[in-house]
Amino acid sequence: MTHAARRGINTIPLVFVALAAVVAPLQAQDEAPTPEREPRILLYAFQHYILREAAFDNHPDIETLISAPLDKGILIRFFGRTLFRVRQAEGVGEQFERVSEFVDAMTLEVQRRDGYTIAVLAMPPPEVPPEAHYIAIVYKDDEPREFGTPSPSTRYFTFELAAGDQQYALGEWQSSGEHKTIGVAQGRPSAEGLIANVSAQLGLR
Repeated sequence: MTHAARRGINTIPLVFVALAAVVAPLQAQDEAPTPEREPRILLYAFQHYILREAAFDNHPDIETLISAPLDKGILIRFFGRTLFRVRQAEGVGEQFERVSEFVDAMTLEVQRRDGYTIAVLAMPPPEVPPEAHYIAIVYKDDEPREFGTPSPSTRYFTFELAAGDQQYALGEWQSSGEHKTIGVAQGRPSAEGLIANVSAQLGLR
């Protein structure tokens, strides 16, 4: 499921490598195709919409969230906002019962490089693209941040599960709501890998 196909959420009250070809078994003509699995809408909306919007809005809770140690109460509050946004989606109630599980799986790593703060939030293991392994929120340290006003330096990156076995993608969300995929890679994603990729995007050492 692409991000473009998910933009309706807003209206609800790296090293590049070639992907390996996958040969799917032939299905009998009378066999119905296997339906595509959907991302867990609550987790997806939290990662790609609610947290991203708060980062670009300079929401005070983001400032608290990216300060060590990780305040899991803030995460639960963000999930509450997410539930309100996607409350009409199928299965969201069952997913909300797992919020404590989602929050317990999250960890935070913050690095400061050349005047920038890079805060990397590890997510619960993704199950379906484009759920994220990690999210990185980037701010320039000496830039004023005012609630409700995007700061020019703010960046929002993701290491997302992608198609293929153990494939992941480096993506970035713009403040306009546009999403771009910077590249895909194989292997095991890590917070250190995301920080290295983000630093390269920013031109940092």
